[in-house]
Amino acid sequence: MLLASPGLLLLPVPAREKTQAQAQAEDLEYHVKAAFLYKFSLFVEWPAESFTAEDSPIEIGVLGDDPFGEILEKTVEEKTAQGRPFVIRRSRTIEELAGAHILFISSSEQPRIEKIIEATRGKPVVAVGDTEDFAESGGLLSFVITDNKVRLKMNLTTAEASPLKISSKLKRICIPVKEE
Repeated sequence: MLLASPGLLLLPVPAREKTQAQAQAEDLEYHVKAAFLYKFSLFVEWPAESFTAEDSPIEIGVLGDDPFGEILEKTVEEKTAQGRPFVIRRSRTIEELAGAHILFISSSEQPRIEKIIEATRGKPVVAVGDTEDFAESGGLLSFVITDNKVRLKMNLTTAEASPLKISSKLKRICIPVKEE
């Protein structure tokens, strides 16, 4: 956008940046989502063959644009679940994150969502979408914002078809959905 005044040059007007309040709200949102990703490990049991050894870490993958920065590492730092430490991996391809136990799918991956859901279907992976319709599309869990709170949707059909044992406690806090 260009602004002009009589006798002045045309100057570009910079795009609006996020306000400090917007940035803080987004930062808080991803702190909460990181905590959820960690907590999933406490309410899900993976088949033994999902790990190469008894002390193998639980891998959390971030597919696509990473909204967490260092938040995710700080959330799981020095923590364990089921006697296992955590490893965080990031990639722009689903193939590089094969073997992740918890997979966060960024909203940047919306154009490829069908391929991603198909790649995770029936696998021992907690696939969590950062778009509201991820669970309705066949993904396991979706983060949704309702009344300024982070909530979860769970596709019960996907959960039942999964080799994961998902605690009823986790299922109770989720909004149940069916595929569209």
